[in-house]
Amino acid sequence: MKNTWRWRHHRWQLRQEKTLPILEQFRDWLTETSRSLLPKSPVSAAVHYLLSRWSGFTRYCTQGILSIDNNLAERTLRPCAIGRKNCCQTNG
Repeated sequence: MKNTWRWRHHRWQLRQEKTLPILEQFRDWLTETSRSLLPKSPVSAAVHYLLSRWSGFTRYCTQGILSIDNNLAERTLRPCAIGRKNCCQTNG
């Protein structure tokens, strides 16, 4: 249990020291770039989408237990999706 806590704390520290400064620079760049984009362009829509969801995008930096991606959840659900797909196929 102690090793798990240390690992989570270490991961949180690394994210605070290394990742957050890069993400803050990225957010500043996105904000600056969004001013020069046409309002209805697809790139502008993507930039505004990300900026409006910034807290969710950076949430993994707030706790060491959170993963940067959802690969584990997707791998866990994959057998169910494959089984459902196989069940729905018919030989006709």
